[in-house]
Amino acid sequence: MPEETIEQLLSQLEDKVRHELVDLHYYEALQYVQSFVARKKKILGVRGVSQAVFLGARLLANDTSAEASAAGGAAGNLVKWLIEEGAGADHPFHVHADNLNSSNYCDLQNLLDLLTALPASRSGSLVSVVYNPLHLLLTKRKIKRHSALALRINKLENAFAGAFLASKNFHQAFKCYSRLDDADKLCNTLVAWADEAYATERPLFFGRALLTLLAESKVNLARDLLFSCSGHVNDNIAAVGATQTPGTGGGPQSASLAVYHVGVTLTELAALPPHDRVNKPRLFILVYRRYASLFAQLDTKLLETLVKAGEAVFHFDSAGVPGGSAPRDAGPSPMALLQQMLTGGAPQAPQQPQRPAFDINTIMSLLGKMNAAQRESSRRSADITRLYVHLITPAPTVCADSEVGTIAFWLRATGYDVSSRGTGPTVGRCARTDRHEGWTAAAQLDSPVTVSV
Repeated sequence: MPEETIEQLLSQLEDKVRHELVDLHYYEALQYVQSFVARKKKILGVRGVSQAVFLGARLLANDTSAEASAAGGAAGNLVKWLIEEGAGADHPFHVHADNLNSSNYCDLQNLLDLLTALPASRSGSLVSVVYNPLHLLLTKRKIKRHSALALRINKLENAFAGAFLASKNFHQAFKCYSRLDDADKLCNTLVAWADEAYATERPLFFGRALLTLLAESKVNLARDLLFSCSGHVNDNIAAVGATQTPGTGGGPQSASLAVYHVGVTLTELAALPPHDRVNKPRLFILVYRRYASLFAQLDTKLLETLVKAGEAVFHFDSAGVPGGSAPRDAGPSPMALLQQMLTGGAPQAPQQPQRPAFDINTIMSLLGKMNAAQRESSRRSADITRLYVHLITPAPTVCADSEVGTIAFWLRATGYDVSSRGTGPTVGRCARTDRHEGWTAAAQLDSPVTVSV
């Protein structure tokens, strides 16, 4: 019996897949292509396997039934299967580095042809499945700039971005256009994205985009995006015809505009040529201290982006600025200990030293200490109320030898600060330290002495 040719095998595959698609059996069609390739790959060869996979993917993706998105997802899973060496390491997803001709092929070009033949509105489900594994594969290769392979990748990235934008996957579309350094299409993506949100949040999209690009050290792209999007953000907080005078502040758009203004300021600062009198790191710290609390209230991820932008462009060290570093672990809370006891204990991380299991005695002891601390705080508050005195002596007195010195020493020993209030000179000031000894407080007692907790 003569051996079947590749053309005959592909014809058999097409007939079977079309039969499954009549009944909308997308999963069965996917499984059939995979099993067919596994059985016939020795006859098909490396290039024949590629042809079989993309034939099946094209038939699935071209389905125009009501379940077109499911068919597109199945087509994406079929291509993903080839990318992840589902047909075997000896029949991989082939990436050709040089120019293409009749004697060679490239699966990137096959995928590009598949997407180009589809409307962008129908290719979103396919692209969403293929995008991440394909980029993971490409990051392992050394790709020369301006090479034939780089050109194919850029065309494919454009096709991905169009599919994401058509399916309203704006975040992924933004990432694609960012990789392509296309500021105009980035701006169009942000405009479409902002149209899906509240009108008051519109400036927030552009401000966040500028900070994201700075965090990725793409200063030139951020500057170009700022130029492209400047006409899409109204800088007046109050709209024309509103009761509030434009430019007077306030209004629901204020927070979003503040984020946008920070993005504009930092972008222009980053793009500013070096100058001896311009200390960019110092200026960034001033901006950070002014706006960090607002960013944290709006979105902690937004604050993280601001910090990353400072680290990438302005040599910012968040650990060296108050409030810049992440809060340290304060230890387990009583509720966390109780939860561990009720759930049998949480698994410990391997890098941390093992701790003894918590039992009811440990929890009761901790709660007892908390109650004792609360009673002590109440007692001190009552004592302070009684000791909130005004002492006036007619002559200069050394605090350590006076009644004031005695009260101040007692307060110092119990952990309070002693200070002077009023218009007169400082009297009986005591700096709080870790030791009860060694402090001095001497002055003329010609003004009231008060105690502050």
